[in-house]
Amino acid sequence: ADLSVSIIYDTMWHSTEMMTVPIMEGIKEEGVACRVVKLRATPTSIAIKEFWKSRGTLIGTPTINNVMFPSVAEFLYHVGGLRPKNRLMGAFGSYGWGGGGVKEATDAIKKMGLEMVEPGVQIIYRPTDEDKVKCYEFGREFARKVKEYNKKYE
Repeated sequence: ADLSVSIIYDTMWHSTEMMTVPIMEGIKEEGVACRVVKLRATPTSIAIKEFWKSRGTLIGTPTINNVMFPSVAEFLYHVGGLRPKNRLMGAFGSYGWGGGGVKEATDAIKKMGLEMVEPGVQIIYRPTDEDKVKCYEFGREFARKVKEYNKKYE
């Protein structure tokens, strides 16, 4: 894996999608390359390839009926079957009434035995300017942790 971060997400009403931009800007601000993959617009095989290439991956999911978005759940199910190691992960997302998607993604990633940066960022409804700042800072923080984590594998 190289010193880069992939943001792999899906979105229902564009709120999670709107979060990816400031997160990516925060990651790039730290000098770390970042690729963004929208699951419904991308074949699973390509999303998995981006995951393999990156030392760090952020999973973005809206919450639907208190659980992860189906395409995100499916992606994590595929990745889990590949037994990944030595990756740093994080999760983010938006929700309307009750959260749940980000927690479920976090649990799925931990079950794979991968290291998680917690807590992720969760916002309610659409990201406000304040939320976008939070997302940007989360991206920077995650990128710093990925750089640190990557030193073990250089």
